This record gives sequence, structure tokens and C-alpha cells, in this order.
Amino acid sequence: MGCTLLYCSVDLYGYWSQRQKLIIGANELMEVMKAENGYQIANRRQFDNMIVTMGIDPAKVTITEATPRLVQRGNTLNLTVNMNYETIGLKPMGKRLDLPIHVSVEGLAHRFIR
Repeated sequence: MGCTLLYCSVDLYGYWSQRQKLIIGANELMEVMKAENGYQIANRRQFDNMIVTMGIDPAKVTITEATPRLVQRGNTLNLTVNMNYETIGLKPMGKRLDLPIHVSVEGLAHRFIR
């Protein structure tokens, strides 16, 4: 019982840590999207490289919403990133639990398109 509580507290920290890393990655991608007036496929490679350096597997992360490129200056850009965090606290009991991590960020396009 005591070990399970210890593992569950590790899971809480792990979940929080992964969420913070995903927030940082999403915010960085949003800064790129602001500068380029939207999202394009090349941005996914940049995002993947960034989250790999933070210890997150890019295969487990999905971008479910990203405003496509060529948005006029001042218009809203949206980005939604999701992943599942697999807990380890219940593994000794033969159970598995995936907790969803959902991050949404907004920003404004920076450049005028002529």
C-alpha cells in the first residue's frame, strides 16, 4: 500500500512535469506561428526537435488544431496539442491508466500580408 502511494505521488509529479514541458513547447511553437502568420508542416519538425530535447516522444504528441498559414496581421492563431501520460503507480497491481494532457494556446499574427 505504501509503495502504491509513493508511485502515485511520482505519477502526480510526472504528469505535472510532462504538462509543463508540453506547455513550453506549445508556447514556443506559437511564437513561430506568430512570426510566420500561421502553421505549416515544417513547423511540426521544429516542434518535434524541441520536445525531444525536453524528453518527450514526438510520436505520442498530436497537434489537433493549428491555424494554417497566411493569416492577416492581428488575426487570432490557435494551437491545441494533446498527449497521454501513462501512469506507473498502478502497474504493480496489473492496472494501467492513461491521463490526457491537453494544452491550448492563442496568439495574434504579426505581419501584414500584401
